[in-house]
Amino acid sequence: MTRSCSAVGCSTRDTVLSRERGLSFHHVYL
Repeated sequence: MTRSCSAVGCSTRDTVLSRERGLSFHHVYL
Protein backbone atom coordinates (compact mmCIF):
# COMPACT_ATOMS: atom_id res chain seq x y z
CA MET A 1 0.00 0.00 0.00
CA THR A 2 0.97 3.66 -0.32
CA ARG A 3 1.40 3.76 3.46
CA SER A 4 4.69 1.92 3.03
CA CYS A 5 5.91 4.78 0.85
CA SER A 6 5.04 7.51 3.35
CA ALA A 7 8.60 8.79 3.03
CA VAL A 8 9.29 12.35 1.91
CA GLY A 9 10.78 10.97 -1.31
CA CYS A 10 7.79 8.88 -2.38
CA SER A 11 5.39 11.57 -1.18
CA THR A 12 5.17 13.05 -4.67
CA ARG A 13 4.17 9.76 -6.28
CA ASP A 14 1.85 8.89 -3.39
CA THR A 15 -0.05 12.15 -3.68
CA VAL A 16 -1.03 11.39 -7.27
CA LEU A 17 -2.26 7.90 -6.44
CA SER A 18 -4.05 8.91 -3.25
CA ARG A 19 -5.73 11.82 -5.03
CA GLU A 20 -7.08 9.55 -7.77
CA ARG A 21 -8.27 7.02 -5.20
CA GLY A 22 -9.78 9.75 -3.04
CA LEU A 23 -7.44 9.07 -0.12
CA SER A 24 -7.17 12.70 0.88
CA PHE A 25 -6.80 11.55 4.48
CA HIS A 26 -3.35 10.20 3.57
CA HIS A 27 -2.10 13.76 3.14
CA VAL A 28 -3.42 14.76 6.57
CA TYR A 29 -1.93 11.61 8.09
CA LEU A 30 1.54 12.99 7.37
